[in-house]
Parts: sequence; structure tokens; C-alpha cells
Amino acid sequence: MTAASQSGKPVVVIARELLDAGTERLAGRCELRSGGLGVDRAELTRLVEGAAGIIADVTVPIDAALLDAAGDQLRVVANFAVGYDNVDLAACRERGVVVCN
Repeated sequence: MTAASQSGKPVVVIARELLDAGTERLAGRCELRSGGLGVDRAELTRLVEGAAGIIADVTVPIDAALLDAAGDQLRVVANFAVGYDNVDLAACRERGVVVCN
């Protein structure tokens, strides 16, 4: 799987849920995959395969294993939170993945 879907749009994974205002801004530009509030680690690992971006909240650990599951095309992790304690910044830096919130 690559960073672009069959439609040619980048794949963005919403690890849990995102407010409608955020989803609406992305909907026409990206292929969205959403885990929902009940997503477990195994399902999230499957969802991120081939993603160009991951949107997570503070309850979702973004670690080396999840970054590796996403693949080399992953470019950004956007944290839907004030902080980023759940994100392994060193692992992101090693892979050239931008982290923002």
C-alpha cells in the first residue's frame, strides 16, 4: 500500500475521532480512515498501513512500532491535544516525520 489511495489522494488516519469541522476540511482532499473511539492497537496498526498522516489524541501512543507499521511514506503526525506526551519525538525525528498539534 502506498501513501496515496487508488484515487490518488493521500491517506490520512484519524486514530480515534475528530470533530466534524476537522473532518470536513480533510474530506475532499484525502482518503480518510477512522478508528473510532473503540479502536484497539491491532486495528489501529492495520489502519495506518500506507498512511501519509496520522491524527491522534493524547490517548493514542504514537511510538516506533506504530510509525513502522505506517511505513516510510508517513510524513506527519498531528496530535489533537494541547501537548504531545503520547508521541515518541525521537522516533518521529529518526524517520523524518513532522509532529504538530
